[in-house]
Amino acid sequence: MNAPPASDLLPADEAQDDRRCMAVRLLGRVEKHLDETLQRRHGLPLSEYRALCTPAGPTAGRRCAWVNWRTGSV
Repeated sequence: MNAPPASDLLPADEAQDDRRCMAVRLLGRVEKHLDETLQRRHGLPLSEYRALCTPAGPTAGRRCAWVNWRTGSV
C-alpha cells in the first residue's frame, strides 16, 4: 500500500501554504520565461512591456491582456 502524499499529512493551513508557495514559484518561472522570450524576440523586457501597457488602460486591447490580468485591470 502506498503512503499518502506528504501534503495530506500536514495540517490544512500548512498544506495550503505549500500550495501557495508552489504557485508563487510557478508564476516566477513563467514570468522569467516570458521576460527572456520578449527580450530575445523583441528586445523588450517584461517590465518595459508592462510599463507601456499600463497607461494604455482598457483601450489597450488584447495585446496587454497579460498586464491587465496581473494588475487586476479590466
